[in-house]
Amino acid sequence: ALGELGLTKLYCHARADAAVFYASLGWVRTGDPFFEAGIEHFKMVFDTADITTASTSQFEPDPIEPV
Repeated sequence: ALGELGLTKLYCHARADAAVFYASLGWVRTGDPFFEAGIEHFKMVFDTADITTASTSQFEPDPIEPV
């Protein structure tokens, strides 16, 4: 989504017990916790502006080799 669509920011609703996992990948928790389907969640945001230039290559698509 980031590379092909040119998006600079994504968000998700992360279960409270998975928020640490998302944070380890660079997602940032925003706002207060809320309940969705009876489970505590947090809104989490991933902003490419927070990524250093050196690590942006991880979002570039793999080249396709001709057959």
